[in-house]
Amino acid sequence: MQTEVGRVVRSKAGHDSNNIFAVVGIDENYVFISDGKERKVENPKRKNPKHVEATSFVLSPEEMAANGRLKKALGKIKSEADKSSGGFVNVQAGYDRG
Repeated sequence: MQTEVGRVVRSKAGHDSNNIFAVVGIDENYVFISDGKERKVENPKRKNPKHVEATSFVLSPEEMAANGRLKKALGKIKSEADKSSGGFVNVQAGYDRG
């Protein structure tokens, strides 16, 4: 699955491992991720793409426009994933928010 701006990813490495984030920027060697809480949209975390796992979720530009909206959207995705599959880690294959 391709990493793109708006894609929801799970961190695989580092102190933030297993947390979910949205990709807010991409350059040649890094992705920039934010969760709207610990890492604000204005100050995203720079992460090696090998250290994130893309999910099937993609957020709209409106959901990523402000930290509060981003935090709410990610929380909703996480709660839906927890209810439907027993955890976010299992959501990678084929889960769609509809």
